[in-house]
Amino acid sequence: MEDQHQPILERAVSFLEAGKTAAAICGATLGLAKQGILNRYQHTSNALFYLQSIDTYRGSSYYIDKVTIQVQNLTTASFVGSLLWAKYIMENLKLYSEQTLDAWYRYFSIGQVEYFEKLVASFNEEIH
Repeated sequence: MEDQHQPILERAVSFLEAGKTAAAICGATLGLAKQGILNRYQHTSNALFYLQSIDTYRGSSYYIDKVTIQVQNLTTASFVGSLLWAKYIMENLKLYSEQTLDAWYRYFSIGQVEYFEKLVASFNEEIH
C-alpha cells in the first residue's frame, strides 16, 4: 500500500489492458483493489473482508472464495495458494510443456519421488 509500490501497480494495469499476464498474491491483492482493478475482474484474496478494507474496492460481486484463481490474464491468490498460483502463472506464460508442469506441480504438492523422476525426465526431453 506504500507509494513506492505505485509503479508496479501501474505496470499491472497496463499489462492487463494490453492482454498480458499480471498476478497478485496475499497483500498484493490489496494494491490491485486500491487501483480499482478488482472492480472489473474475477479474483480472490485472503478473504473478502480483507479486500473490503480498501475504500476504492467495489468488486465484491467478482470475488471467488478459492485459494487461487486464474481468469483471463489475471491470477490472484490468498497467502495459502502460492503453489497453485505459481503453476497458473507458468501455464499462462507457457514456460514449460503441460507434462513438465504437471510433474512439477505434483512433486511439489505431494512430494512423491515418482513425480520428481517425471519432472527430471520432462526437463531432459524439453532440452533435447
